[in-house]
Amino acid sequence: MTGPEQRRSLEEAIVNTVREPLIVLDDGLRVVVASRSFYRAFAVTPEETEGRPLQELGNGQWNIPALRELLTEVIPRHIGEIVVCFESSVTAWRLAVSDDGVGISRRLPDANIRVGLGTSIVEALTRQLGGRITTSVASPPPGTIVSVTVPRVVLTS
Repeated sequence: MTGPEQRRSLEEAIVNTVREPLIVLDDGLRVVVASRSFYRAFAVTPEETEGRPLQELGNGQWNIPALRELLTEVIPRHIGEIVVCFESSVTAWRLAVSDDGVGISRRLPDANIRVGLGTSIVEALTRQLGGRITTSVASPPPGTIVSVTVPRVVLTS
């Protein structure tokens, strides 16, 4: 598959497997291709979308300075790493997830923050298993390490 038409056909096939509206942009923020669900959701056609700059789509509703900054400045410069580690000892199991992101506020334990469903489930399961969740600053900072430690249970029949 070497020709531009074949490459284009493959791009469209991949994009159209996505159920959610999806748009692919080039380095200049021009639309390369969009999914069928994008065209349906925004009531536009390929002819009025593809090849056009993102900020010119529709009646200009995509012309959002913060979005443009995110796409051109923030995302391209983010290079990150997430590490998942599992340890087993005679007395406990420990699952740790660390990242090299901006880290968490030192006020986190005292902050009145809203947690998501995933965090709530992990907290509930950890409590049920008699375990504990700890957070710490990654070394070297910035970054965060979240660890879940639960006592090792020996099952007897």
